[in-house]
Amino acid sequence: MKFGVKKSVMGVTGVVAALALAVTRCGSSQQAGKAGTPEDPVTIRFAWWGNDSRAKTIMEVIKAFEAANPTIKVQDLRPPWKY
Repeated sequence: MKFGVKKSVMGVTGVVAALALAVTRCGSSQQAGKAGTPEDPVTIRFAWWGNDSRAKTIMEVIKAFEAANPTIKVQDLRPPWKY
């Protein structure tokens, strides 16, 4: 079976994809180059789900991580519903 896609169409598609990535900068945020300090930490987001036992464990891990990394703050993105 032979596909009828021409090389020029593939080339144009590749150029458009490369330009799209260059324009969007691969989804980088304004804080991408920010180095955190204890007074102004970098915030990372952490989403998870589970029961109350898992919630307790995850919160302990987050607190330990933040204590070991004072320049990073973890934003908890738990689902709003109760288990």
